[in-house]
Amino acid sequence: MKTSGLRKLSERYVKALFDVAAEAKAVAEVEKDLLALAKVARGSKEFAGFLTNPLLSREQQASLMEAMLSNIGAHAITQKFAGLLARQKRLPALCEIAELFSEAAAKSRGEISAEIISANELKVAEANAIADKLSKAYGQKITVKTRVNPELLGGLVVRIGSKQFDGSVSGKLQRLKNSLKVA
Repeated sequence: MKTSGLRKLSERYVKALFDVAAEAKAVAEVEKDLLALAKVARGSKEFAGFLTNPLLSREQQASLMEAMLSNIGAHAITQKFAGLLARQKRLPALCEIAELFSEAAAKSRGEISAEIISANELKVAEANAIADKLSKAYGQKITVKTRVNPELLGGLVVRIGSKQFDGSVSGKLQRLKNSLKVA
């Protein structure tokens, strides 16, 4: 669902939401709420279906979102924002918006976000050790997200912003294959 059009649209919503949340000194709360919503959307087919349900009117979706968020104690800004997304038929962009908002929040705290992709599940201590080394290398606090991709065969791929460091077995094999083609 990551298209450049969706991303550009999401970026505009995130900028406006971030400005409002920063003014209210509620960036951390809104970030927490949005990440929780995105986690539910990714983990629940029913909730994901609700976000994209064409049979519900804009107002129905807005009132249901606002009521649900109110019941779980979400920040008022998050409640109003979710209602706005529903009224604009933009709920399908919720996960993208949550991710971009989290990146903006981390940037405002002076943190850099990194993604570590491994062939097998990393232990927390391993992820923390990698984050510490990256923090020293970049001179800033690095927050890491981990993901498993068995196709890597072994090793790691680390993404920081637009940079990617590929130390995976599959990456090394691909580079070897490419060098053999040239030779």
